[in-house]
Amino acid sequence: MSVGSESALPWGIPSLIPENRVRVNYKVIPSDAFVASPEYPDFQRSLGASSLAEIAAAARLWEELLDRNRDSFLLLRVADVRNVLNSKFTALRLYREAQQTVGAQGDPRFDQWLDTFEKETVAAMTQNQSIWNKAAIAASQRWKSIVGAPLPYIRLPKAHLQQLQSRCASLGSTSEPLYRAYLNLHCIETNVIEGAFVLGDVAIKRLIKTGFFDPEATILHPYEVGSSGDVQDCSTIINILKDTRTALDEVIERVSAERFELTSTAVCHLHAILMRSCRVLCVSSPGSAPRLTYTNVGQTRQATKTNVTIQTSQKTYIQFCPHAAVDRELDAVAKVITDPELKNKHDPFAFAAYISDLFVSVHPFEDGNGRMSRLLASIPLLEAGLPPLSISLSAKLRYHQHLNAVRAARDGDYELLAKFLFDTTLASIGFVMENR
Repeated sequence: MSVGSESALPWGIPSLIPENRVRVNYKVIPSDAFVASPEYPDFQRSLGASSLAEIAAAARLWEELLDRNRDSFLLLRVADVRNVLNSKFTALRLYREAQQTVGAQGDPRFDQWLDTFEKETVAAMTQNQSIWNKAAIAASQRWKSIVGAPLPYIRLPKAHLQQLQSRCASLGSTSEPLYRAYLNLHCIETNVIEGAFVLGDVAIKRLIKTGFFDPEATILHPYEVGSSGDVQDCSTIINILKDTRTALDEVIERVSAERFELTSTAVCHLHAILMRSCRVLCVSSPGSAPRLTYTNVGQTRQATKTNVTIQTSQKTYIQFCPHAAVDRELDAVAKVITDPELKNKHDPFAFAAYISDLFVSVHPFEDGNGRMSRLLASIPLLEAGLPPLSISLSAKLRYHQHLNAVRAARDGDYELLAKFLFDTTLASIGFVMENR
């Protein structure tokens, strides 16, 4: 470990330096091991980022480097990113870790600043908890523990499943082009429905055939990206699609294993894969300047101490699981998904509807819960030899209406949501068949 003057290092990206952090007289510089690693040139190049999309990519790189190497230099850099992008509790943990690493070589001014920063962070978290407690929650949308939630008691008509199985057979096996195209469509639609990005029909039809991993075949032009989506940068969109497909492939592999297991730790692992390129994003909203956002990936809201509510059109809120109970509730969801007795008793689409409701109600992560819910709710379908769920943007409003309705009733009646999931999946298969 080496210590030098903080001002001696080129900071590179000014927008990722928190204004509130005192400039200390010491700075941990990169370790010899980090400098000698094959990743260090990538880090150096990242310091030249200028556009917001490039800065977001640089920040994601730093996060990934820190995941693999707890270098003191990276601890401070990534803590600064999180501080600037308002993930202050996780920034605080990294600042403390950096402080402990530096030890006696530290700067008392930094120690004093960090104590103040901790008090301010804890005070803000307390205030947020108070706001969560006092939010105007509709009686039907208050959070209820999923433990003991009534099981689905409906089954779709056999003719429905036979129809889907027949359509599914036309896609071929999982290794054949049409089935791969369907999986690619799932990846596109599950992101589009969340507003992550919007793509034109021509781009969608091309990408479901080419996939996302061949740099020569995977083409996306700026004019094919809609202005209403959060992400406008083409390379970032392709990376998000790669992450989604990688997470989906892992779920398919897990389901096909001789013994399928899913734990809350595995769910966090899948979330980290799925949201890898969403960790730091340059997002745009119509009429607003582009901005950077931060999402903790692979960590539940209990780990980040974050509460979540969503405002409805009636100016009331939907309340999700309090952060202190998230890990317990996520464990319960994982047990439900892998319970062989439950799976054998229930229709795959009814069980998919049940999983969707439970997971969204817990809302275990800061972001990506909708995408994760569709990934996990696809498991009973995959186990039944059916393709994963796929829901188009045109069905988004009905999808949310059905989810809110079953959440409000919590009486085991999943018929409308199950039928909806069946219809949208069947429609997506039809889309692939029509555009083969």
